[in-house]
Amino acid sequence: MKRMTLLFLVFILSIGASGQAMAYATTESGEGLIEDPLLENGLKLILNKPLDVPLTSSDLEQLEVVDLSNAGIRSLSGLEYATNLTHLRLYGNEITDLTPLKHLTQLREIDVRNNYLTSIHALAELKNLGRLYISNNSISSIEAVRGFTRLHTFHASGNQITRLDALSESSALQWLEISNNSIVDLTPLSDLTKLKQLNVANNDIQTLDVLAELPNILRNLNVAGNQITDLTPWST
Repeated sequence: MKRMTLLFLVFILSIGASGQAMAYATTESGEGLIEDPLLENGLKLILNKPLDVPLTSSDLEQLEVVDLSNAGIRSLSGLEYATNLTHLRLYGNEITDLTPLKHLTQLREIDVRNNYLTSIHALAELKNLGRLYISNNSISSIEAVRGFTRLHTFHASGNQITRLDALSESSALQWLEISNNSIVDLTPLSDLTKLKQLNVANNDIQTLDVLAELPNILRNLNVAGNQITDLTPWST
């Protein structure tokens, strides 16, 4: 009986060890590492790697700048292995989920304009972002950028955003594009003393009073298509 029990335990341990080895081999070999074939092929071209050779996690760690705009990409699964990525440009794809980016803390720029996104919550820990472009999606909340003190360029036009509270601490913000949303209150921007370009066209704004201290700082201001009747002190 003891001999049978010992053999059974050895069998279980053998299965466990082989399972771990298989998982490691899969990650290292790259088989199945990138879910979307269009993303995979695009990354291979960037890395100058043959299309018939699988990507490995080591390959992805070499990536720093990825520009695969208008490539038909739907999924970013597997990109989480690109831990040294600093610039990611994916304009005009069919992406719905940014979860694979959530731990890529080296990122300084993300461009996901013109995709199918409804949330940027996955980006909440990427505090080093300086440029974030999310225009023309279906995003209703920008709470994820709260505390992004290095964010200097933020483009979020053409979404379903109603509140700007999350930007109140974005002290480095210089360029904000937030047109074609449903914004009523600009109060969260009142202390952003580095703001130079502001586009809030086609929202539901009625007054600019809260920005009274900014006329000498702003170089470009677009408020067309709102309900503003008094442009003082901007008219002087």
